[in-house]
Amino acid sequence: MRNFYLGIDLGTTNSVVAYGNLTKSGALKCNVLELERKTENGGQARNKTLPSVVFYYKDPKSGVISPEVGDYAKSRYGTKLGYVSKSVKSLMGVTKDAQLSQEIKDRSPEEVSAQILRYMLSRTKKRLMEEELKDVIITIPASFDSDQCQATLDAANLAGINVENEHDILLYEPKAVIYDFLHMQESGEIPDSLISFEHPKNILVFDLGGGTLDVTIHKVGYAKEGMMHIEDLAISRYTKLGGDNFDELIANEMLKRFERQAGIKVPAKRKEEVMCKLRKMAERLKIEMSDDYDTAVSMEKELPEDYYKETYDMNLFDSYSYIDEFTLGMILNIVSPLMGNELTYRDARRIDLIPPKNMNNIIYPILDVLAKAGQGIKIDAVILNGGMTRFFPIKKRIDQFFGLESFITSDPDLSVARGAVYYHYCLHKYHIKKSSSDMTTILNDSLNIGVAGEYVSRLVEAGTRLPYVSPEITGKYTFSQEGNAMAIEIFLGRSKTKNLPNRRIADRIIRFSRSYPVNTPVSFRIRIDNLRLMQIEAWITGRPMEKALISVDTNGKNVDRMKSNASKLLTNEEMLLNAKGELNNLKTLVYRQNINKRRKGNQKEKINAIIERIKQACNKDDFYVLIMEELSKLSLNDCYRGYLYHISLLIAESWDDEKRKKMLLICKSHFAPCFYGFLKEHLVIKEALNYISKWSENSCEFIAKLMNSGQFIYYYSDMLESVVKYSNYNTLEGGSILTHMPVNLYHQQIMKQIYKKLKGDGACQFDLFQLIDRIMRYAREKNDSATYYTCLNIKELMGGQVSSHEKGTVNEAIRLSWLDWLEQP
Repeated sequence: MRNFYLGIDLGTTNSVVAYGNLTKSGALKCNVLELERKTENGGQARNKTLPSVVFYYKDPKSGVISPEVGDYAKSRYGTKLGYVSKSVKSLMGVTKDAQLSQEIKDRSPEEVSAQILRYMLSRTKKRLMEEELKDVIITIPASFDSDQCQATLDAANLAGINVENEHDILLYEPKAVIYDFLHMQESGEIPDSLISFEHPKNILVFDLGGGTLDVTIHKVGYAKEGMMHIEDLAISRYTKLGGDNFDELIANEMLKRFERQAGIKVPAKRKEEVMCKLRKMAERLKIEMSDDYDTAVSMEKELPEDYYKETYDMNLFDSYSYIDEFTLGMILNIVSPLMGNELTYRDARRIDLIPPKNMNNIIYPILDVLAKAGQGIKIDAVILNGGMTRFFPIKKRIDQFFGLESFITSDPDLSVARGAVYYHYCLHKYHIKKSSSDMTTILNDSLNIGVAGEYVSRLVEAGTRLPYVSPEITGKYTFSQEGNAMAIEIFLGRSKTKNLPNRRIADRIIRFSRSYPVNTPVSFRIRIDNLRLMQIEAWITGRPMEKALISVDTNGKNVDRMKSNASKLLTNEEMLLNAKGELNNLKTLVYRQNINKRRKGNQKEKINAIIERIKQACNKDDFYVLIMEELSKLSLNDCYRGYLYHISLLIAESWDDEKRKKMLLICKSHFAPCFYGFLKEHLVIKEALNYISKWSENSCEFIAKLMNSGQFIYYYSDMLESVVKYSNYNTLEGGSILTHMPVNLYHQQIMKQIYKKLKGDGACQFDLFQLIDRIMRYAREKNDSATYYTCLNIKELMGGQVSSHEKGTVNEAIRLSWLDWLEQP
């Protein structure tokens, strides 16, 4: 029988350790330890919450640096820049730099977090009189991704905790809240009638701490045997939002008011020092106002909006004091950007339309889980947890949003650690091993892989049961350039782009044993365990024995250089594009191409990439409306207009007849008699002709009239090329249009198009051979031997009639060289 069951809530602002032991009756009793620590003034005290702050004290005599954890370390924040680490949990799995002085040994957030864990374990051993404590449960936000989970395990390992335990040592914080609630019901601390689990209930947990917000929906009910059954239905995106954000808003307002009062401007170099003090004042103001609000509510009264609290610092900056008053109404107004007041329950149906500016608030994560759980979801109860739910506007806003009374856990600061203890007890009682099917969870957000440009491709859908192994993902991705390395970007989120609400969670460099050419297909397999630790396997399609090596991005300059040189990922799947964004990018690139001729090639590549993406878009109708709007502008850049015609040519197949005809009218308008004599950009005329040739039923007749008018002699080559490439060779009364086209000296490139057309299908060969004969006669008259012999070579290659005299004029070597030229793209 175990002596103790341990749970640690490793929080952003505060951390808590709890333990449980069995009473004589066999019931579990949970206790929160009061940890000894150094106080702000250097004395000793005990408290249940430990500030998650580490101060690295440097002895002035010996120069030895030693870590201090807790209240004293928190008091040093703002006075010892580079020697105090606060809210380090927010950096876990995000960066390898803890932003500390170079002389401090601990460089990474994991090493700083290990100091906090090590301190808590050492004090716990002393209180419980245990020599060794290695079997511990550590709680993490439910929205933590693979790298963040791994960083927490690394910190635990550094602190001496057994991470290779027979059971998983990490527990999601919202689940810990439910376990604590269930244990309190079992032990009689709260009545069963508060939330009856006789039938399964859909419980939403809103856990707002110092640095993160977790919102989850679970189906909770009694299992036939074993642990209480808690099924994850939806988990919110990772939201770096908590008490720190509220403090920051209030502190910023305090800084403005202080500068007005003192008639000074705090220098940029000293601003962070002042802000550290103001954040502490903001936190105190927030707590004091909330305490007074709760007191009024307990007396069945309501604080008026003009109720105020005084705050002051007698030496805020260079002997300048700051004394101020803030009313309840002022505080509500200051924090309103984080309250999501403009969002309602109905917005869950239109969550994809919510702009990024309305995402960073306490309501958007709720809409996120409601949308993931499905429109038919019914929320039976809402449980509030986390120290920030004590802040007076939070509960009121949540109750208003759901239209029901939410429950606040008995102590929001301690509930998670107590729940971890009960979970730890259940693991041992029911002998639940690591990655057991009883402990499955879900992927909180859709997993995406970045592709060339600003878009992502979906790998795994949100809500997928974990652990998960994907089937072989093949036929979708290729190299964008030649090389042996590929840069992989991993995103979590519902969006189709790399922008909000998507969040980049990892960068990887995949290395192959040798170099591969452009468009080489690549296959993947994704493995995700129940703690969302992810592995990626990659190989060249058709060569599964050659698995790629995947290196982790360490945020160093060398890795940045490797990423810039590595191939990006291309995809052939249809994508839902941001039509307005793509056309705006195209317009910008065309403008840059016009003003910077030296970098024209680079801009051309980017323009072609945009056109290729639009060609693969699954929402081509969205482009029609925007293209027509652009073409209606009188001041439109000619090059940009030409590219719009080209895009229309490529995607018009998905448009209906009416839309194609409207575009035809615009293209044909360039050749109206009223515009004779007006020169147009070559690209505009060329692409307009191409569109007409492909999508007009009488394109040959239309182009023949243009040629006979004599007004467009500069564009005869373009007319001929458009007909050869796109026309269906409709015949006119009196013979084929091709045999009546004027000829000139610009037909060598056109020969390639004729050659490809003849090679592709035998239709209209007679017309094309007649055209070739006319070009040969014209070339002979003008002594253009290159064009003449090119035509002759094509006739012979494609089986046309060639006289013995003509055959003798071309030797075999020349003929083969022309064949090579014709076969070139």
